[in-house]
Amino acid sequence: KNQHLYDVIEMLDDVDFTCYWAGNQKLWRLTGCWQLYFDVHAWSNVACVNRKRVPRLAMKMENIFQQLLLMEDGGTSATTITKGKMMRASRHEIMSLDPTMMTSKYLSPEAIS
Repeated sequence: KNQHLYDVIEMLDDVDFTCYWAGNQKLWRLTGCWQLYFDVHAWSNVACVNRKRVPRLAMKMENIFQQLLLMEDGGTSATTITKGKMMRASRHEIMSLDPTMMTSKYLSPEAIS
């Protein structure tokens, strides 16, 4: 409760874990990619993998993240390509590259009151 996600991600990296935001068929790496606006206190799913103990899974997870980076819009569009197939996915602020979109729900006047 009193720990910041950043501190946990750094601690896990020290013991060979790589962590990602886990979204709808997307992974966005947190380890080595921390942004200040990630420190929003809200429910989210984080998936971590031990790079040394399960290197094949670590590589698969990193490949999913790298594919997301190659998408023109960072994977925030309503349609994404997964395993060569077009799939519908909802827009979600946690998978956005836009800090305003990510934090608007939590920093709006309605959320503060």
